[in-house]
Amino acid sequence: MLSYSIASPARAVGFYLKPRSAAPTHSFSGISYFDDPASESAAVNVARIQAKLDAGGTVIFTRSDNYVINANLEIPSNTHLILGSATITGATGSGDRRLITNSDWVGGNSNVRLSGGTVTTLETASTSRLVGFYNVRHLTVENMTLLNSEIHGIEVDDSFRVTLSDNTITGYGDDGITLHRCTRGVVTRNIISGGDCSGGGSHGVEIEDGNRWIQVTHNTIFDNIDGSGRFAGGILVDSNSSEPQEANHGITIAYNNVYNSSTNTSLNGITVNNDNAGDLSTNIRIYGNTITNAGRTAAIRVDGTRFVSVYDNTVVGNSSGGSYGIYFKDSDFFNIRDNNVSQSLKQGIYVDGDTCAEFNISANTVDSCGSAQALTDGIKVQATVARECYMTISSNAITNTLSVANMTKGININANIDYWTLEDNSVNVGGTAANAYVYTVPTHYTISNNTGGEAGDL
Repeated sequence: MLSYSIASPARAVGFYLKPRSAAPTHSFSGISYFDDPASESAAVNVARIQAKLDAGGTVIFTRSDNYVINANLEIPSNTHLILGSATITGATGSGDRRLITNSDWVGGNSNVRLSGGTVTTLETASTSRLVGFYNVRHLTVENMTLLNSEIHGIEVDDSFRVTLSDNTITGYGDDGITLHRCTRGVVTRNIISGGDCSGGGSHGVEIEDGNRWIQVTHNTIFDNIDGSGRFAGGILVDSNSSEPQEANHGITIAYNNVYNSSTNTSLNGITVNNDNAGDLSTNIRIYGNTITNAGRTAAIRVDGTRFVSVYDNTVVGNSSGGSYGIYFKDSDFFNIRDNNVSQSLKQGIYVDGDTCAEFNISANTVDSCGSAQALTDGIKVQATVARECYMTISSNAITNTLSVANMTKGININANIDYWTLEDNSVNVGGTAANAYVYTVPTHYTISNNTGGEAGDL
């Protein structure tokens, strides 16, 4: 007998991270087996499979057939569909579909689980999804192979306690996984690749519009490519596309691996944006991620966000164009610490825009940056602040072990900031034209115990 289980998702610990788990394991009453061979008629396949699903409980496919369907398969409440080694394929001409979905979008469903198997489609409609759920309480999608969606591999909207785990998603026109207005969810251990932007801006995981307390952890995302005038990315937290537009809150992005295996792609790494109305996403943590050869704008970009921590990430290189290691813009109350950034095409860490209130840049290692930009700094703050602001830059180590000629400055503060502290930093970027520390003197500042041997040292 086939058996599927899921371990408790990895928890990220933090003062604002509410969920202890996402979709807990539920029991399902009764087990039935779907033994029918695939029919040449897509309509017959739909009717036979749906009849099994309508009875509820656990439904297990026993055959490895390819079942072509021309309508949605709808999973009712308290039902676990186990596809095993079967394949579900959307027929040509099946139109705007979520090939596997839940049965009641209006009243909602509860306790729905989908495991195993392969889902793909022959449909070329730009709005076709492979797996899509709407208004479900306690939802799990696990251990699936999802191939060649015209838009999303998995889409979940307006749902509560969601777990999406251990899926392999390859080839999609928009996003591999996208969540809208979900509360308490875990997206973990998925392998996602091959978005081509044919149906939208392709990201491995997109957390969009009004999500609360979502953990995106231990995913591997690689080789999405730009196209059709749109841009690709690894993980996107965004609030400016779908309706209604709402900011996201309590999002954790941890221990993901985002990379490009070819410099011909321009996959962005991790991006967090606000919404078009100016509402800031809040309580965001980005930690423990590895981003390699990814970052058209930046390997990690945070724009219009409040209460953010970016720490313990490893950033190596960028893919193409001019991009930063870690880039912040127009954000409040943030902490950039203990990151290791090397070989970014521009500054290793760059703070830009109307940044205000309070922020801290500490204990980061920045090395050999600036191959695409003259007079590059390891860390730069370029911010005009409209009100009182406090900044601390401390205990960072800026080096240039690869002797990048463009890396000529260590830490550059070119900002209208009222209060700042620069202390316990070490700079050794080399070159006679180098300036270890360059700054604009504010009204109140503290400089102490910084080291570096180049001209312009304090």
